[in-house]
Amino acid sequence: MSASIQIQQMRFFCIFEKFFQSHNFGDIPLGFIQRTGTLAECKFVDGVSQVLEKWKTIYKNSEEHIFTVLTETPLDLIEFATKRMDKGIKYYIISQNANLPERREGL
Repeated sequence: MSASIQIQQMRFFCIFEKFFQSHNFGDIPLGFIQRTGTLAECKFVDGVSQVLEKWKTIYKNSEEHIFTVLTETPLDLIEFATKRMDKGIKYYIISQNANLPERREGL
């Protein structure tokens, strides 16, 4: 691993030091852990409402496809995904065990 990549990883861990004092990587594959330096410029979004609003913005701005790795997809996101699929955006749920909520009328 090059020095510049290692510096980016250290930068990421320094920025989010408080978060990693109470969290670990669990079962995340080593290949993903080794690429944490690419997240050095990311912004931390905290709280269910803020995360949901961020997802909605991402879905709304998608132009080709949406990939989701959620085991449970909030109904609000399903509605956004449905609207995007109506415009030709491809929607992929990347989970064998995805739990989808019951559909509301009108969907």
